[in-house]
Amino acid sequence: MSEVLERFKEAAQRKDWKAAYEYCNGLNMYEMLRGLDSLGPTLLNSMRAQMPIFAVWGGPNMPRIKYAMDVVQFRKLPADVPGDLKATGQVQDAINFLAARKPAAAPKKMLKVVLFWTTAAQGESLSTRLVQKAQDFLLRNGDRFTLHVRPERTVLPFQGDVLDKVETDQVRELAERAVHFGADRLPVIFFTFTPAACRPGSNCPAPPFGFTPRDARGKAFVMINTSIAPAPDNVTLLHEIGHAAGIEPSDTREGDLNNFMSNGNNRSVIREDQLKKLSNAYFATK
Repeated sequence: MSEVLERFKEAAQRKDWKAAYEYCNGLNMYEMLRGLDSLGPTLLNSMRAQMPIFAVWGGPNMPRIKYAMDVVQFRKLPADVPGDLKATGQVQDAINFLAARKPAAAPKKMLKVVLFWTTAAQGESLSTRLVQKAQDFLLRNGDRFTLHVRPERTVLPFQGDVLDKVETDQVRELAERAVHFGADRLPVIFFTFTPAACRPGSNCPAPPFGFTPRDARGKAFVMINTSIAPAPDNVTLLHEIGHAAGIEPSDTREGDLNNFMSNGNNRSVIREDQLKKLSNAYFATK
């Protein structure tokens, strides 16, 4: 095993996804396939969910890494072959890998989301923590779902802070025009909103951690503010996904501050009835 492969595994085990992607990028296809396979389904799902966060210009070759992930997770050759993988023998490496492996296990139900960033929020470091926390939270609460994040990174041409409903609608419309993400995927938009951006005498509300408005059709979309510190437990993203699934704070029993839909700071529990609501959400699919 090469030193780069060892470092990749170590970074993935400690969930340092930036380093994991950088080391993975330096592996040949033979080692990449076996390194990804060694992570196991849960950790590999977590790594895949981080892909759009680290798909930055000049960064890792994400199409190549995604190809290898698809081979490992779905136990078949992807239809799309990026770049020169076939000409350089990397597709043959995948064929050889599959010949020695068992079929993939049945997949869990997916909570399908697509991530966007406004221009002002594109340098944030919060999203990686929120996505990972959502994955870990779901794993510890029945392991029925995985967060399935569309792998492309999309930055919206919206400058500055999102301060009111008009700007929220503008950002949502930009997201819908930027990429076709399907009716079964929940948009999550990372934006900025700082008190200093409010004009003197205006009625700007207090900057929120996150909120989940609905468009004119009644479809939910999630907004996450990256300019202020999130809730200490990093459950904000999953909390807003719960809102999008129709789970309201009124569903939380009085005094149950550990529930993921409460406003507590150490949330760790989803009840059975809430899991059922998640399962029935329009963005929860096999």
